[in-house]
Amino acid sequence: MKRSRFMAFLTLMIILAASVLQAAEKPPHAWEALSKESISLYRKGDLPLAAEKAELALEIASKADPPDQPSLAISMHTLAMIYRDQGRYIKAETLFRDSTEIWTEIFGPGHPHVAAGNNNLAELYRIQGLFAKAEPLYRKAIEIYEKSLGPNSPDLATCISNQALLYHDQKQYAAAEPLYKKAIAIFEKNPYSGNNNIIFTLRNLAGLYCAQRKFTLAGPLYERALEISEKNLGPSHPEVAASLDSLAALYRATNRKKEALELQQRAAAIRNHTSP
Repeated sequence: MKRSRFMAFLTLMIILAASVLQAAEKPPHAWEALSKESISLYRKGDLPLAAEKAELALEIASKADPPDQPSLAISMHTLAMIYRDQGRYIKAETLFRDSTEIWTEIFGPGHPHVAAGNNNLAELYRIQGLFAKAEPLYRKAIEIYEKSLGPNSPDLATCISNQALLYHDQKQYAAAEPLYKKAIAIFEKNPYSGNNNIIFTLRNLAGLYCAQRKFTLAGPLYERALEISEKNLGPSHPEVAASLDSLAALYRATNRKKEALELQQRAAAIRNHTSP
């Protein structure tokens, strides 16, 4: 869930790191260009080419003399996220650990960048079903965010939502539900933060209710997710299609077949319009 906001942080850090990347086998602007390109490709879903660009950026950062640790950490973390989405988990884990260690050395153990590293490593473990490894990392990240950014940070909300998903995946619905609600409440306090993870959190909480056949609770959440998707991302965004699909599934489950079909057709039209 962390992709959009963490990538925004990486883009800002790339600009700062490039300004101090002095002696490298290739000039600093080459590292910056490759890093930005890899992030852009990652956001578009072109993982193979994103990985290729990120690997080149990491090579440049690794060969800098003297070493530029922020650039190296950014390159490692970017590549780790790409590898994670490609299912290359072993390589991703090593890069997540190494980059978080660098950030800890640079900023100290209580910095938000360290929290972000812990969160993303936890996500890597969660998607592999390694829940016992993921849980303490989520807790550590949440603790750092609360102390460094305060109780109303969107980054904190994202991490809490991810922890809720950890329990959701294990069908621990009683543990997941209040965390989803807490995350949503924090997101609602930051409507102009640019963080759209409230959309995923609303859909996940609705999905939790659907799994328990609490359809009357799920409906308003799916509808809000759709409304926010359209407002924040535009009517033709893939996340709008995903929200339409989720609401359509609910309508099918509650025998509202005609309305479900209409939503499916809208979602299909968006995908046909945005497909290459």
